Amino acid sequence: MKKNTAFPITLLISILIFSCTLQPKKKEKAANPENELFIVDETFCIDKNLPKIEFSVEYPKHMKFLPAKPSEFPNQNYAIMGKYRNASTILEAIQIEALYATDSSKKKIDKQKTLRYILKGYRNFFASFTGETGVFKVNGKEYAMMRGKVEGRFYGTNAGTLTGKYLIQSVIVMGNEETSKGIVLTMMADQERTEIKTYDDFVTKGDLGEIWQTLEFY
Repeated sequence: MKKNTAFPITLLISILIFSCTLQPKKKEKAANPENELFIVDETFCIDKNLPKIEFSVEYPKHMKFLPAKPSEFPNQNYAIMGKYRNASTILEAIQIEALYATDSSKKKIDKQKTLRYILKGYRNFFASFTGETGVFKVNGKEYAMMRGKVEGRFYGTNAGTLTGKYLIQSVIVMGNEETSKGIVLTMMADQERTEIKTYDDFVTKGDLGEIWQTLEFY
């Protein structure tokens, strides 16, 4: 198969730098002793040239952690957490990216437009990709999501190599529904080699749901 050039897991609208706000008390350690705590604060945002959105997530200690690196150019990827079956082939992975607004006068993100843009990117990158966008309920709460499937062997994603059948789910999570401050969580899992067989399993099985459910904005 032809080797693909690098492509972000998600395609996001850009560019508006947000102001960090200090509201809830920040965590100092993970609630689960089996987890690590990843904190994004103003210092981290400035050092990595990221939008200034403050939040934290927990992730299992056994997962590989790839935080953003310092950059002289605007960055959008806060971190990747992954579990691999060899050096680069993904079993489960999650990427945390900034959600930008193209028009600073707008107070709200057009979530479905953003997800359609992400979906188009996947279809362009993966010939076998099938997916849809919409609003889906998780634990009684509605989220705007892109859900898709891909099969084959693909190089060039930020998280690693895809080999097999994968479920991919991009979720928009807003820190405040009245503003354009938010992030996109993109999760992918090998359907044949992990417990994640359906989209609902992203919440209840494997490691990815725990990361998503521990997300807190500040």
